[in-house]
Amino acid sequence: MKRSMIWLSLPLTTFALGCGPAGQQFHGSYSGSNTYTMTINGVSNDTKSIPASYRISEGVESDIIILDSTGSCALPADVEGEVATLKAGTTCTYVTQGGITATETLTAGTAVLTGSTLQLNLSSTVSVTINGQTFPGSYVQNMSLKRIGK
Repeated sequence: MKRSMIWLSLPLTTFALGCGPAGQQFHGSYSGSNTYTMTINGVSNDTKSIPASYRISEGVESDIIILDSTGSCALPADVEGEVATLKAGTTCTYVTQGGITATETLTAGTAVLTGSTLQLNLSSTVSVTINGQTFPGSYVQNMSLKRIGK
């Protein structure tokens, strides 16, 4: 009986000690480059490369949350191994100093972790309001980020 109790408790102990929240391997601060293409129908088609910084931590209704450096856009994602799949339908709104408002709605996205390198790729629809007039468009981002802290 004693031996069977040990064997029964072993899987529970292993589960309790060996597993943390899904996505812990992603947690940390990342910095790198963001190459994006934003197409605003009838207005512009722009491709640029800019610096990017993100913080990844434990999610509430998802495994992880990917937060941009402004703190204004939180992207929830669920993790399977070294790949996090971002939740489509998440929206983020930005207002520029010039009064332009852009609302981005995520259509697809993944974050792939290889060692300390994170490849973050996002596709979104975007709605841009300029001088009271709204224009639809698309936004594609491809980021290569290095972990700079836990």
